[in-house]
Amino acid sequence: MAIFGTRTAGVLAIAGALWLGGIAWAVPAAATPPEAPLASVEGPETWGGVSNVTALGRLRMSGQPDPAGIAAAAEAGVGLVVNLRTEREMSALGFDERVAVEAAGMRYEHVPVSGAGLDAATLARVDALVADAPEGPVWVHCASSNRVGAWLAWHLVREHGLGQDVAIGLGREAGLRSAGLERQVRNLVGPPADESVPEE
Repeated sequence: MAIFGTRTAGVLAIAGALWLGGIAWAVPAAATPPEAPLASVEGPETWGGVSNVTALGRLRMSGQPDPAGIAAAAEAGVGLVVNLRTEREMSALGFDERVAVEAAGMRYEHVPVSGAGLDAATLARVDALVADAPEGPVWVHCASSNRVGAWLAWHLVREHGLGQDVAIGLGREAGLRSAGLERQVRNLVGPPADESVPEE
């Protein structure tokens, strides 16, 4: 994959390689060529009935899958499915996602994330699941990928040191479309480094 596009390259201030689930992120360097660089979120692809499956490193991100999409994920080598939808949402789904995922040979984890109130502890649980997952793709989904994009932006700032604007841009590519969620992400990660108020 190509390095960060021109619209984001100018604002990157990270040297060396950043790691996302075992995949190297590389920033242009004169001495060292990039290893497996990731420029942007790829896709979308269609898996079964879900048509917005995007990819960044080993992450696969989307809205709600149907049974055909779950089967497609297993065929694509996904080992872990992380569902961010709430219990109330899942009660109206019409099928048992955990049963379908586990029957397809994948691990299933449910971390409910409310779009009305993101909190760092819940987002950090998703981070931990992704970090601890065996090699291979990890699929994170919500209803539409809006909350997934918010988690991704938060994750890229907190765990990989990306600037807010770059991380939010990648979150949008993964499905973040709510201005309210974007504000919540920015509030959670705090002001950009160059806007921080120095201590007296």
